Amino acid sequence: MSLSGGAAMIDQGAGAIVSQIVRGGVADQLGITPGDRIMAINDQPIEDLIDLLLLTAQDEIRVIWESEGERYKSESLANVAQRGLGLQFESAVFNGIKHCRNKCMFCFVDQEPRGLRRTLYIKDDDYRLSFLQGAYITLSNLSEEDWQRILTLRLSPMYVSVHAVNPEIRGRLLGLPGPAPIMPALRRLLDHHIEVHCQIVVCRGINDGVVLQESISELARYTPGIASLAIVPVGLTCHREGLPALQAFEKDSAHAVLEIIHDLQEKFFRELGTRFVFAADEWYIKADVPFPADEEYEEYPQISNGVGLARRFLTDLAESSALMPQTMNKETRLWLITGLSSAAILREAAARLNQIEKLQVQVLPVENAFFGKTVTVTGLLTGSDISRALTVADIDAHDIVFIPDITLRSSETVFLDDTQIEDLKKTGHANIIVVPSCVSGLIDAVNSLNGGHNNV
Repeated sequence: MSLSGGAAMIDQGAGAIVSQIVRGGVADQLGITPGDRIMAINDQPIEDLIDLLLLTAQDEIRVIWESEGERYKSESLANVAQRGLGLQFESAVFNGIKHCRNKCMFCFVDQEPRGLRRTLYIKDDDYRLSFLQGAYITLSNLSEEDWQRILTLRLSPMYVSVHAVNPEIRGRLLGLPGPAPIMPALRRLLDHHIEVHCQIVVCRGINDGVVLQESISELARYTPGIASLAIVPVGLTCHREGLPALQAFEKDSAHAVLEIIHDLQEKFFRELGTRFVFAADEWYIKADVPFPADEEYEEYPQISNGVGLARRFLTDLAESSALMPQTMNKETRLWLITGLSSAAILREAAARLNQIEKLQVQVLPVENAFFGKTVTVTGLLTGSDISRALTVADIDAHDIVFIPDITLRSSETVFLDDTQIEDLKKTGHANIIVVPSCVSGLIDAVNSLNGGHNNV
């Protein structure tokens, strides 16, 4: 039915933009389609996914939505929380992202080249994305209203960028004119039983060494409330004109950081029963030392922060051999695209895949010319970088190239430099296939080349 009455008070342009509909779900049955806006639940405007989850948990709801300029209101719907509305949104926040107010000396957004799409220059520091998606925030832009919502709803866990517990050093790192204490804010969260995961982005000569030791030790005092701490090396691109001078970590300096982390891990494990602090994979790659064993990552609490991805991949690879085919239906030459830092790991996968009859697998490490040679992670490769590598490599038009999905925008087919995956396919380099960035995704893709059979 068309809508009239109180819903007219909802701001024009507000609402949650629908991106996908589950066929046969509640939204589909109501006639909601992608591009429509969910405006309110039970006449309550929704500002983010948190609002939506809370409001749809009520026993009965009425959905108000907008489609092609018209507003509609559903009949009363029961038990929606159990079924879900059956839709997805363009964003988890519906009233705009809360922007970062800091000027961090290591901010990656400030190191991006000009000419990228506008969304890549957005600096978010949004507590809602921290709760919903595990995004790290500094807690420096929270209003008292924000605080009350976090504490009242007990939005847990939260993910907090600490960088240093020393207020003066943290203020310097955040690019602020004065100190930026973090411990009072962390204690406020912990006092309300909100679990916190922390990270420290380490800048050489600023918050490494003794400063890093002190920060880790102080945060560990608050376990189990502070559940884990990730130590991540600063990421530097070749686009740092006008920015503070920072040094990249090299083998010896990375090894020094790992020594601090490993020594404290042993201490914490004896005293607390948890290692608490975990080093990002990049440290081990830079220091040229083996990754820790699977059990040393415990429950992998920081895997989305690049901590333990390599070990998880290698463990999954060892445990998934039985799912691989013994032979291919025809002679197949396959290339695996990767950033420089993951090349050694992919070569282990290639070695196992090369045991399959009629399958020849090669790893193609791609140097990042777009962001600079110091950027070596796979997720920041661009279409132009990959295209250049394919042109130079000895690739036949009948070969197959696996490109990891983390090089593309979520649910899309465009790289960071706006190159479309179709643009690569049109070059005729090879048969290009986008695959999930995990062992199961790799094996499934290989089996798909074999007609979906693993011939075990």
